[in-house]
This record gives sequence, structure tokens and C-alpha cells, in this order.
Amino acid sequence: MDNSLNIIKEVENYKTLDWYKTYRGQAAIILTFIGGFIGILLGALIAFIMSYFDIIQTSVSIFSVFLAFGVSAIIGIVFGYYPARRAAKLNPIDA
Repeated sequence: MDNSLNIIKEVENYKTLDWYKTYRGQAAIILTFIGGFIGILLGALIAFIMSYFDIIQTSVSIFSVFLAFGVSAIIGIVFGYYPARRAAKLNPIDA
């Protein structure tokens, strides 16, 4: 029982640190940008392969790249950062 109380105290102390509050959603945002970048590269690669083998003529416009990256960023931030922020505010016992 005493050990579990010490763990809870350490978690509470960890949550009060300023750097924790600053970087709690950083992982979600970084993963979002990496995922968006990988998605854009895969899309351009598939478009190139389809054009190279004369399956269908494709082109990748800068508008479609920005649109894909923007949609990826919005989805990642909404479904990654905000749940992480809400979970960080929870009491460890309730979580």
C-alpha cells in the first residue's frame, strides 16, 4: 500500500512540472507531421509509378500536397493532442 502511494505522489509531482505541461502534446504533433510527410511521399511515388508504366497519366499539384498535409495535420492534432491533454489532467487513480 505504501509503495502505491509513493507512485501516485511521484505522478502528481511529475504533472506539476512546467516542461511537462509544455510538451505533453508534442509527440502527437510530431507523429502527425511525420505521417503527413510519409503519406505525401507515398502518394507521389504511386502517381509516378502509374505514369511511368502508362497505367494512367497522373500529376501531383502543389495544391493537392498542401491539402493532404493540412488534412493530416488537422486530424492528427484533433485526435492526438486534445485527448493527450485531457488525459494529462486526469487523476492517475481515475485513469
